[in-house]
Amino acid sequence: MVGEPDPVVVRGMTHMLAHRGPDGEGVICSAQEGFGLGHRRLSILDLSEAGSQPMADPSGRYWITYNGEVYNFLELRKELEAMGAPSDPRPTPRWCSLRTSCGAETAWIA
Repeated sequence: MVGEPDPVVVRGMTHMLAHRGPDGEGVICSAQEGFGLGHRRLSILDLSEAGSQPMADPSGRYWITYNGEVYNFLELRKELEAMGAPSDPRPTPRWCSLRTSCGAETAWIA
């Protein structure tokens, strides 16, 4: 939601999808920044709370909600670690700050 996000409305939208993600729910609304994100979770690989969404980078400035699974996360993890990203044994994506070969300033450790 963009504009004046209403947490009640965003949460209501996520409830409409509860059958698709019965394992968790997350909502972030920032009136100051003018956005709202909602997410329903179906836990498959990472059953811990570390996989809860929406997710923020360490600074709290950037937020993401992701629908899907990165099937080649092991290969991507190796590639990112080779570029200097810190190692993390958990399957849940983690933020790391580095400049990638495609010019992105922030990347996920898958």
